[in-house]
Amino acid sequence: MHPGDPCATGSACNNVCNEDAGNCFVAGGTPCADDGNPCTVGSCDGAGTCVHTFVDTNNDGVCDAIENAGPNGGDANGDGTADSQQSEVTSLPDAVTGAYLTLLTKPSCPQSNVAAIGPGGLATADNRLPFGALAFTLQCESTMVTVYYHGVSNLESPPFRYLKRGPNPPGSPTDVIYFLGNATFGSAYPYGVPVGAVEFALQNNAIGDDTGDDGLIVDQGGPALPAPAATPAATPAALGLSVLALLVVAWRALSRRSG
Repeated sequence: MHPGDPCATGSACNNVCNEDAGNCFVAGGTPCADDGNPCTVGSCDGAGTCVHTFVDTNNDGVCDAIENAGPNGGDANGDGTADSQQSEVTSLPDAVTGAYLTLLTKPSCPQSNVAAIGPGGLATADNRLPFGALAFTLQCESTMVTVYYHGVSNLESPPFRYLKRGPNPPGSPTDVIYFLGNATFGSAYPYGVPVGAVEFALQNNAIGDDTGDDGLIVDQGGPALPAPAATPAATPAALGLSVLALLVVAWRALSRRSG
């Protein structure tokens, strides 16, 4: 026995006197201080430390809090189940506009490593990605993929193409820029509101998959538009001709008045 409580001044997970164990550890699973990250939950580990755990119920790489904050109360595909609870649905903000996008695959094709990425590395001098790109890994041999873009109502016009960067054919050592030939663009009404949509098929070890025959489909890409044509800078000679043309027009106007 000892006088007083030697654990009274301990940290949040190390301030309960356990005489028999001879320590101050708070029981594992007891909530502890919030670290300010909406994606984590703090709990004592049973060994005196407050641990903050990333909460991702469906293991898609996007935390529950982000998915639950998505359109339609966190059910962005409108099927009556929260996106954060389904392995074949992921919702997250795009990397350019901040509007949400939703990735859908078949139920037997779980998603992982889903991330919105900026256009750097994919955009070219001839193409731009107004929503950035979407990267993901699919744990299946083949699936139809649908992506909703909730910040727009339609992707039919202007003419989009789905731009990809990666090995082509799959597993080759060099990345190239190319377009998926089977992507179709339009709109969908997942919860009674029109959203932009693109749909395409992907298959393990086929065009669109970055890796070889490994039972997975690894992809990164996004809807692309032609980049605006650059306006050529005027040369001194061209500027001179423009000034001369203006002078001629002015001289003719004065001649008509004097005549």
